[in-house]
Amino acid sequence: MSRTLLQVRGSVRRNIRVSARQVSDDDLNDFINQAIDSAEGGLWYELADESISLVTDTYEYDLSTATLIKFDYIREIWLESSTAGRFDVLIPNEQWEPQYVSDFPELRFFAQWFTPVNGRKVRLIGWVIQSRISDDDDVIYIDPVYVVMYASALAHGVLLLDSDSSQPARINARNAAFQLADSRRRRNVQRPSFPAKRIQR
Repeated sequence: MSRTLLQVRGSVRRNIRVSARQVSDDDLNDFINQAIDSAEGGLWYELADESISLVTDTYEYDLSTATLIKFDYIREIWLESSTAGRFDVLIPNEQWEPQYVSDFPELRFFAQWFTPVNGRKVRLIGWVIQSRISDDDDVIYIDPVYVVMYASALAHGVLLLDSDSSQPARINARNAAFQLADSRRRRNVQRPSFPAKRIQR
């Protein structure tokens, strides 16, 4: 279940029970991005992209400009049928390969097994690592509870540093938030299912 940055930030603020005077929106955004960074490698999410159109006798397609999604793994590629928008032909994994050429991601079809049909689109299904976010309507696709708890724990830690006392309740809240975040990460760990192909960098 995806959430926007604005929604997640609101959840963090409610969880730590402080005003914007005590912890700014910019600080909360930073904590949320730290939570996203900490999830890298364990909380991928699956997406599909249909932005590549095939061209006759063209076997290599630039993934850096053809798609807005920056795949880390590609699991399947489906070919559009003669009915526009209907992807019902699975292209076998042996007929394609993702690769990096001159620091740019590229999708390569093997000419001996695959013939591009001019104008037909392909649907890529793959795994993506959540990128950092900055705008209120940017979407967080990974487990929102994990992100809220991890960011809340970081916020509690900053509030403790600014405090004159040890504040046992806030220490307990910080520790509980970290424990819940860790538990969610371990329980919801999502790794690419195979035979997905990694885009080698």
